[in-house]
Parts: sequence; C-alpha cells; structure tokens
Amino acid sequence: MRFFLFLILLCCAFSFTSAISKDSSLLLREKIDKDRTSGKEFNDESNALAHYLMGILYDNMMDIPRAIEEYEKALSYKNDVSDIYLKLGADFVLKGDFDKAKETLDKAVSLSPADIQPYLLLALIHTAKGEYALAEGEYGKALEYEPGNLKILTFLSDLFIAEQKLDKAAETYEKILEIRKDDAFLYFNLGLIYSKLNKMDKAEETLKKAIEVEKDYLEAQMLLGLIYEIEGKFPEAIGQYEKVSEIAPLNKEANVRLGQIYYKLGDTERAVEYNRILIQLDVTSPEPYLRIFSIYVVEKQFDKAEEILKEALRSGVSDAVIYASLGYLASIKRNTKEAVEYYTVAAEKEPENKIFRFYFAAALDSDKRRKEAIKTLEEIVEKFPDFAEALNYLGYVYVEEG
Repeated sequence: MRFFLFLILLCCAFSFTSAISKDSSLLLREKIDKDRTSGKEFNDESNALAHYLMGILYDNMMDIPRAIEEYEKALSYKNDVSDIYLKLGADFVLKGDFDKAKETLDKAVSLSPADIQPYLLLALIHTAKGEYALAEGEYGKALEYEPGNLKILTFLSDLFIAEQKLDKAAETYEKILEIRKDDAFLYFNLGLIYSKLNKMDKAEETLKKAIEVEKDYLEAQMLLGLIYEIEGKFPEAIGQYEKVSEIAPLNKEANVRLGQIYYKLGDTERAVEYNRILIQLDVTSPEPYLRIFSIYVVEKQFDKAEEILKEALRSGVSDAVIYASLGYLASIKRNTKEAVEYYTVAAEKEPENKIFRFYFAAALDSDKRRKEAIKTLEEIVEKFPDFAEALNYLGYVYVEEG
C-alpha cells in the first residue's frame, strides 16, 4: 500500500504547483518533478492504481468477471503488490476457479506473509475441496501471526466440527472463551459439543454459563433440560422445562418433554395434562392427540383412547394415523365393519403406506370378506415384494383356502 499512499500524496502536491508563481526556484523544482513523474515506474504505478480502483468498483457492483479483468491489468503494470493478488484471489474464489485462486493467493502470501487474509481464503478453498488437513495448516499459519484472532479460531473450530474432531473443536472453543467470556452463543455451542462427546458434566457446566450470560436463552435452557433427562435427573429436567414455559408460554417442545418425563415417572395424569396444553397451542396438530391415545391404550382405557381420537376428528384433524388408530381400536373391540371403514380411509389418505394397506386387508379378512382381502394382499406384495408380514399372511390364507 506504500506506493498508493505515495501516489495520493504526489497527486495532492501536483494540484498546488499550478497556483504558485513561476519564480526561478519554482521553475527548477518543476523541472525536477516533471523528470520524476514522467518516468516508466511512475506511469506503471499510476496505471496499476487506476485498474486496482476500477476492480474494487466492479467488485462493489458484483461484476466479478470485469473486476478480475481490472486486477489482472493492474498486475500487468505492477506485479509486486499483495493487495492486488488478494483481491484477485478472492474473486477467483467467488467465481469457483479454486486452482487460479490458490495460485494467486500463494503469490499474495509470498509478498506479504504476515497478512492473514490470504491464509483464510486458502483455508476456505481447501475446506470446499474436502482437503481438511491442508485447511488446518493454513489456519495454523495465520494463528502464528495472530494467535488470539477470534475469526481464525472460530473458522478453525467450525472445521474441526465438520471433521467430527469434537475434542479439538472443544479445545478451540475454550481458547475463544478465554478472550470472549460474555458470549452466550459460544458457551451454548461448547455445551452442545460436550454433550456430543458424552461429557455431560462439562456440558451442564457450560450451558449454565450460557444462561448466566443470557437468562432467556431458550436453546440453552432446553439443551440443559435434555442433559438432565439423559442423566436421569428428572426433577431438575422438569424444573428446567418449566422455566422455558415461563419464558415462552407458547413453546411446544418444553411441554412435549414434560409430558414424556411424567409418563416415564408413571404420572399419566400429568402426562395427559401437558399434551392437553399442546392441543390448546395447536388444535390441528395430530401428535398430542396420538400421544394421549397411546397413554390410554397402554392403560387399557380404550373408551378414553377412542374419545381423544374422535375429538381430533371434530377439531378438523384428518390425519391418516388418526383413522388407522381408530381402526385398531375397532379391531380390539371386534367391530370388524367399523375397522374396515377406518382402515379404508387411512389407506385412501396414504395409498403408499403399506402398513395401512396391510391392516385394511386383515380387517377385510376378519369381516369375512376373504376374496377382497386376498386381492388387497396380492396388490401389496406385488408393489412391495419384500414385505414379510404381507407375504406371511397371504401364505396362511392360501393354505386355508387349499
């Protein structure tokens, strides 16, 4: 950049010379300046600067091909300026020409080894090509010059995550947090990494720090609740999810987890209660109805199980699983005609669902409509030749039919 500053100063100086009177000393100075500014080196530097500035202008206009053209022209006049190679290399990256980008950025590095920007771009090129070890090497070179640079450390940690080198990613995040102790997002990411490494104590500790920095950080609150669940600390998990519900009353996931925990603890009444909250939050979602249905089925409260599904239908939920579940209940009650009706609707709603088609065929057989059942089973095994349950059922039917 030194030659650019020189040119700017020179141009400023030039603008004043015409306004000064032509005494003898000034005439001599003009002669010296004229000789100095009419040489090839000065003209080359001026032309290089002009094309460099035009390249920046085209970059700002997102006209990458013309920007590349201008930078190459600049280099034809002056080929020892790292900034020009850096700009040109960046544009080759944008263009997707990684080979030219690398060649150009290597030149920038050779001219200005302490500038970290070429290393970062080279690392991105290697990452894009799946050359992770080479990318690590470029980040390492940049860190030699700026060991505490947060951008480099962040990129490096992302690279380690992409490589599934989670221990190294955690190590890098710890370095970042030594510099930025008040970043809740960084603590959250580190907590997530520790959870994937199955280091739950460290995950718990780190997520608590994230919440200390930002108490309403819902993702951190939820992840901490999941950590407690995994560790079997159900009272702590319940307390954590309840905090989430206080902060964000419309949060569905917290209520889902609360329902699941209470079900695990054998408190089916509370489990149903939290799924009822989910129904209030979204009356058209089939999941909470089906979770309540499953609870009642396990408890053998079949009338309540049927009622919750019919409530779903009255609320406008017409999901195929609802009808299939009603078909299942009708089969338990040996109401074969009703079972056929419900499975018919389920199969019509999801014609590619082989399970629904299979249960429909079984219901037909139970309703003494064997010919229709055989026809349906044959259609199923023709479309899904590896569907063992259908093949087995059809084999038994053929035996019974002689």
